[in-house]
Amino acid sequence: MGRQMKLAVNILVILLVVLTLSWVFGALLTWDAIVSKPERLAQLISDSPFIILAGFAAIFGLRAGKRWAPALFAFSLGAFVYATARTVAYLIWDNYFGIPWAIAFIALLILTAYAVFAMKSVVAEHLV
Repeated sequence: MGRQMKLAVNILVILLVVLTLSWVFGALLTWDAIVSKPERLAQLISDSPFIILAGFAAIFGLRAGKRWAPALFAFSLGAFVYATARTVAYLIWDNYFGIPWAIAFIALLILTAYAVFAMKSVVAEHLV
């Protein structure tokens, strides 16, 4: 794995840890709010396998040199960007956490820029 790809993988590790901790603490502290809104519960149900588990599996696969890992890495990046876009739209619509929409939108732009960088890293190594 090249230097760019290692950086892309390490950034995804950080993002996945933050997302996982957010859901764990969010569930512990605001479980009633999560289950009272079907869209929040759906986010939890979809984020767990399609972003968190798929992302960690892709990371371990890439580090082990598995042929299937780049495709799963690309899938988890796409799912992460989609989930972030969905959350930004939700924050704007419902103002659930009181986060200004501009901050949420900037976070989406940063994540999208990271995903483009990560995909270019994968393509540069001819992994996908």
